[in-house]
Amino acid sequence: MKANTELELQSAPIDPSWILSGTPTARNRVLFNSSDASGWTMLWECTAGEFRWQYRVDEIIHFLEGGVTVTDESGITTSYGPGDVACFRSGTAATWRIDSYVRKLAFCQHQLPAPVGLPLRLWRRVQKAARLWLADPAPSHESAPARREPTAFTATPDRAPR
Repeated sequence: MKANTELELQSAPIDPSWILSGTPTARNRVLFNSSDASGWTMLWECTAGEFRWQYRVDEIIHFLEGGVTVTDESGITTSYGPGDVACFRSGTAATWRIDSYVRKLAFCQHQLPAPVGLPLRLWRRVQKAARLWLADPAPSHESAPARREPTAFTATPDRAPR
């Protein structure tokens, strides 16, 4: 599916209590939503100003135009411009200073609660291990090649997947 990044963006005011200087004007547009409603991809742009952003979701950003200087909670300052990618975790904050304009593509995702996230991570590891095990050829022996018995995950010639 293709999205037009030249579509008109809607006003997305920054919380006034977050603004430190200037009058930054932000606009955005959601391009895609995940099928489980836990994530979305959006375009976001903002004019000059300085503000403290509170991240309520995990956000991976690809900067498209303009530039921004970001200072994280530990005081580390990083400048970003077109082509740069950054990740900001839910629950963190950063100070954004935009000298003129910035435009970004952002993938945002709600963090899963621990009772859901841990079993899901374990399940993904089991799936990955199973794929690796099935893809790994059996060790060869000089006398005869090792043979793996068919399982529910492999196909035999007479029962090939359709």
